[in-house]
Amino acid sequence: MGESVTLNPSSSHKWDELASVFWEPGTNISCFDCPFPTTIPEISTLFKIYVTDDNGCVKEDSVWVRVRRLNGFDAPNIIIPHSTSGNNSFTLYSRYQSIETIEQLAIYDRWGNEVFRKKDLIPGDETSGWNGTFGDQAVATGIYVWIARIVYKNGETEMAAGDVMVGY
Repeated sequence: MGESVTLNPSSSHKWDELASVFWEPGTNISCFDCPFPTTIPEISTLFKIYVTDDNGCVKEDSVWVRVRRLNGFDAPNIIIPHSTSGNNSFTLYSRYQSIETIEQLAIYDRWGNEVFRKKDLIPGDETSGWNGTFGDQAVATGIYVWIARIVYKNGETEMAAGDVMVGY
């Protein structure tokens, strides 16, 4: 999903010696009348090629381009809020470039008190994630629970949860 594919047919004729080349469907394809088009299909698609030689003989072939809808995310399991070498905030990271938005992210301490809540986060944007504070004060070292509602680019949504260790 979301990756480009170049259709790469072979022929016993030289491509420039053919009278015509035609691909169908002609949508989601860089060119429908060239031998090596590029496509980024959103669904699995059967592409057919028709070639006509100088004698008017038509040959056809086809290829399936299968689209796998891969979704996923990564979440750090530890943050060190005052670190200057990274790993100093918590957010979710998109696998396969599949996340459209993190609709909501909430963090809770071990007693169930909410210490962070934010809506419409950009995946991987550490500046919009949780920085290990509550009310402008650093939280205590320990395990915190997170819950997120993730919206994927293919329209699917997922409720996800996990925990993160805050260390100093």
